[in-house]
Amino acid sequence: MAANRRISLPALRRELSDDLDWITLKALEKDRARRYSSASELGADVGRYLNSLPVVAGPPSASYRAKKFVRRHRVGVAVGVTLGLALLVGSVGTTWGMLRAIRAEARAKDEATVATQLSDFLIGVFSGTNPLATAQDAKGDVKGPDLTAIELLRRGALRVRAELDARPLLQARLMGVMGMAFIELGATDSARPLIEDSLRLSQHDALSRAEGLVNLGHLKLEDGSASFGEVEVLAREALAVFTANDAEAEPGSLRALQLLAATLRYQDRLDEAIGVLYQRLGILERSPAGNEIRIAEALRDIAFQKVFKGELQQSTELLHRALELLESSVGPNHPSIGSVSTILGWVSVLSGRWDEAEVAGERALRIAEEYLGPTHVFVADALDALGSIYALEGKYREATEANDRCIQIKRSIYGQQTPKVAVTLQNSAWVRMKSGDYGAAERMYLEAFGLLGGLEKIKAPIFWKNFAALLCLQGRLSEAEKHFEVALAQAESWGPEHPSMVWVLNDFAQLRVAQGRLEDAEALTDRSVELAGKLHGQSHQDLAWGLHNRAAILLERGRFDQAEAMGRSALRMREDTLGASHPDVEESRRLLEKIEKLRAAGRTAPAKLNK
Repeated sequence: MAANRRISLPALRRELSDDLDWITLKALEKDRARRYSSASELGADVGRYLNSLPVVAGPPSASYRAKKFVRRHRVGVAVGVTLGLALLVGSVGTTWGMLRAIRAEARAKDEATVATQLSDFLIGVFSGTNPLATAQDAKGDVKGPDLTAIELLRRGALRVRAELDARPLLQARLMGVMGMAFIELGATDSARPLIEDSLRLSQHDALSRAEGLVNLGHLKLEDGSASFGEVEVLAREALAVFTANDAEAEPGSLRALQLLAATLRYQDRLDEAIGVLYQRLGILERSPAGNEIRIAEALRDIAFQKVFKGELQQSTELLHRALELLESSVGPNHPSIGSVSTILGWVSVLSGRWDEAEVAGERALRIAEEYLGPTHVFVADALDALGSIYALEGKYREATEANDRCIQIKRSIYGQQTPKVAVTLQNSAWVRMKSGDYGAAERMYLEAFGLLGGLEKIKAPIFWKNFAALLCLQGRLSEAEKHFEVALAQAESWGPEHPSMVWVLNDFAQLRVAQGRLEDAEALTDRSVELAGKLHGQSHQDLAWGLHNRAAILLERGRFDQAEAMGRSALRMREDTLGASHPDVEESRRLLEKIEKLRAAGRTAPAKLNK
């Protein structure tokens, strides 16, 4: 297909990734004023795309229209229309999968016929976005004019089964793409028959079968129907097929590498996972020019994994490299910059760079809202990250607003019981706990755990640590101790010098104080202070947290002078890193006031440790 167009395959991918993105996003836009008013209007825009004319959904820049004029007489549009379906839910992974149609249609040598068929198919699927149309539910009742993305996909899946029986390979590929789209929307029950049938229909085409194995691996990883080791086997089997066919640079092979890296990380094999991601990056960097977005996203993925190893400086450098690449190639406001900025916000928080964190988080949200609208899932992801940043800054009202909006968006997309809101619920619970609303915090924690199948299935030390801290504040010390022990074991499995160790050690010390085990509490805070200094240097909020807790323990033991000196060090560090108005600064001031009062009275009082 790329040869027919007289352009390289990467150039073809770039051409397909612009207009069809705009067409698909406009078709799925929830705001009626910004959406296609009818299926015929959508069809007209698809027609403009097929004729290399500027599309209504595209950006109205002069450079864009000039580019379309140059390309107006190019032929071979079948793959483009097929890719439009892959972009139905805006999923990068799904888009990669749809590129399989390039090889199939090139072999078939009937691009024009397929273009017409798939253009009609795409218009039929999207006709549900017509605000003048109505739909009926299972009972025959008329529904509202809006169809969700899942409903549109289900309509499309029925048409794939009904209309493409004579084209089994193409049918298989479309089933695989739609199955992956269902996974992205959290509808794994709808995804399973499509992905399994796609794999069955692809048995006689090696590369298509390998793509099917990757899709099946993603499904099993998402719904938990197989162990991580079993999914790893599927990923490696697919990679072996791509390698045997000299297809390491194929999109499916790159997806297989992503899947393999994920399974390795979930098995605590972080070094292997990062090695696989570097392998993927190398393939992309050796590809022809025009792959800047994919390279930047590969850098982002490596940076994210390095966070789990506590390699924050390396992660920051990779993210800045990704941003520079994107800004030089696609400008400062491309949606991919938003995804990189989201991760950079997290890393900046962990590194104690609060101003950078908030700027990065707000930039990610602004870009997502501008390009995708206020209710897109990427907007929810940006809100999730920004809510965490606000919470750690002590901006609890802003954090609550961001978290609540994130949950509302995700539930409108995935349904009320989606596990995709569990992390945000956990973050909201932490904010409630910090605000003293322990009842609301516990309800949110339990809801989050239920959505994930129970706390015992969660391998994230922060979940266990935060819930244990709540139990401690409620006086449920025996329960809290069990949860802290799990949190500590999980944090150690990520590495003895991972930043989460600092957080677990400090909160665990709070429990030991409440139990009257002051020597154990002192040992935990000593470990926390030593590790925080090693990870972050001598001026970081995590170090200040440990110093504050150490001062509180010294006060408990009646060592006023040492307590005051350490408490003042914590206060200065918190003022420098968090700002004078942060709640943790107020906490340090209260501790110093207590030290003065107790010194004057010549007695001790129970110390209270808080993060």
